[in-house]
Amino acid sequence: MRALLARQLRRFPCSNLPSLQLIFPRRDLRLLRLLQSPQVTHLSLLPIAGGDVVTGVSSNSSPSVWTALAVFTGLPLALWVYKCLMMVVFQRKIIYMGYIPPGARQESLSDVPASQVKGLSVREICVRGDSQTLYGVTVGRHGQGEPSSIMLYFQGNAGNTLHRLPVFQSILSSSSSTSPPHPSSRLSLSRHTSKHSTHSLEIVCVSPRSYWKSTGSPSGPSQRSLTSDYHAALHYALDAYPPHIPITIYGHSLGATIAICLLSSLLDERDSRYKRIQGLILENPFSSIPNMVEALYPQKWVPYQYLTPFVLDRWDALAALDETSPSVLRRLNSDALVLTSELDEVVPPEMGQEVYRRMRLGFDDAPSEGKAGALECAPHRGRLEVIRGALHENCWTKTQWRKAMTGYMLDLEDALGFHR
Repeated sequence: MRALLARQLRRFPCSNLPSLQLIFPRRDLRLLRLLQSPQVTHLSLLPIAGGDVVTGVSSNSSPSVWTALAVFTGLPLALWVYKCLMMVVFQRKIIYMGYIPPGARQESLSDVPASQVKGLSVREICVRGDSQTLYGVTVGRHGQGEPSSIMLYFQGNAGNTLHRLPVFQSILSSSSSTSPPHPSSRLSLSRHTSKHSTHSLEIVCVSPRSYWKSTGSPSGPSQRSLTSDYHAALHYALDAYPPHIPITIYGHSLGATIAICLLSSLLDERDSRYKRIQGLILENPFSSIPNMVEALYPQKWVPYQYLTPFVLDRWDALAALDETSPSVLRRLNSDALVLTSELDEVVPPEMGQEVYRRMRLGFDDAPSEGKAGALECAPHRGRLEVIRGALHENCWTKTQWRKAMTGYMLDLEDALGFHR
């Protein structure tokens, strides 16, 4: 019926029938002229409420080649630009993930399973940082007295302090065992076995801003703010423990690189208490954030590696190691223990090896303390240890790791003569 009506309408040209203006309104005359157009190939008339008629007209014209090319190239390009923009804008959210896993900022000591604190004495502490309040824990073996050494721990980029309690438990249980030290130790086995039972260690771990219960600044964490927070944590350890107790700094992943950058800015001559820092343990350190981006996204067609000029927090460990100033880092270069995971899926083991190689370059220039009463390390105790079969986060579960850690800490205490 509708097709018949359309054919009948085409038989009457509107220009030849002035009387049609009396029959049809003006809008219907426009419809009649459209029906006579040669471009119209199909007409459908749909009745709607009120008696009006809706027409659907299709044209035989198709999109141009340029339109198709614009769609197929423009959409991927727009997505590429969008992802690049998001990486630049939210780069600090990607680097500093104190909110991962969900709920990490709300956990408390009471939420920790009893198995993770078995045999441990865990105490929550509060440290006043640069306009921020930082929270952390001290961990020691249950019932131990004054510690013979302190380990200041710098965490990786995700999670909170409580997630590291199994690591601390492994360190403390290893230090209290009677297992022999690492075979590469410079000290004799008899010295270790005779004094091993007297070894006591306490671990201090302070969460920087935006991690765990520590407050967060409106601008969020950054290289400058985290360096300031860990500097406050170091001063807490210097103030809270007697001056004869040495301090070892232990950093994992991002924390290891932070330790390098922080120690490169500290000078013994500015604060004599820095001489108490006698040990440095770096686990899976990376050379810099730009190098990490290139390592994680090596494909040329992936846009991220081209964004390294826009990195705000570079954490350039190699540049810090190349500094020639007489810093604490320079003094500890020859005595650092560098641990790398053989199967690290995040940080390429080659980065840790390069960090160790740069440290060895400073052996001949590392200053030694010869003054009476000064803390003094045995020369060249540092080494590189590749933990076989370990991934980025499970190094601490390996026997090789525990032996390396225990041997290093005992070497430090025996060299300094702090056994009780």
